[in-house]
Amino acid sequence: MADDAEPRPISTDRAGLEAARARALATQEAALAALATAQAAAAELEQQLTHGSVGAAAEASLPDPHPIPEPGKKRRIRYRAVVALTAVVTVAAAGASAYFAVAHRNAVHEADRRLAYVQAARQGVVNILSVDFNSAKNDVQRILDNATGAWRDEFSPQAMPFTDVVQKSKVVTTAEVTAAGLEHLDDDGTARVLIAAHSKVSNAAGAANEQRTFRLRVTVASDGGRLKIAKMEYVPS
Repeated sequence: MADDAEPRPISTDRAGLEAARARALATQEAALAALATAQAAAAELEQQLTHGSVGAAAEASLPDPHPIPEPGKKRRIRYRAVVALTAVVTVAAAGASAYFAVAHRNAVHEADRRLAYVQAARQGVVNILSVDFNSAKNDVQRILDNATGAWRDEFSPQAMPFTDVVQKSKVVTTAEVTAAGLEHLDDDGTARVLIAAHSKVSNAAGAANEQRTFRLRVTVASDGGRLKIAKMEYVPS
């Protein structure tokens, strides 16, 4: 089962997921800032045309050699145009903000989903590689509880013999995942995760914390609303 060669680095998926979250959040904040700027500009324009400026007041005090008929009507038209412009800018900016908010939420959801598969694979490998003869039955049952598909079909017939070997040989193993990365997420909701792990083995035959190295491709699938190990294969170095 073990591969004694030092595993090639497997890039972790966490950095990429966090970067995706950060980009989505920055985009949303930019959209909200644009909305605030547009609303402020529209409000300022409306204020100027509604109440007039100093220059406009000075011009109004001088006689107009060519009076324009119905100045009140023209001002009302300009005011309505400003109101319409304000509404258009506000609706457009609000729409953009809503769009980016939804995009951000979807990006975060997808990042969390991908991370969940990686975490399920990590924990599944730790469970499989960590057994203690003092709690062998519980350890094996934990492996079965987190197994589905081909992996469960493969391991189930070996569960009892495996338990007997662990108990009789007084096996104690501890495992640590040193690297994990999402290789592929399929449309059917299954994912393939690459795992590099080390384990330390002690037993009655004289092994004392002997270190072993594993490189695995783990398939994770949903079963009963939980992510479980569906397949496990060794990756050659």
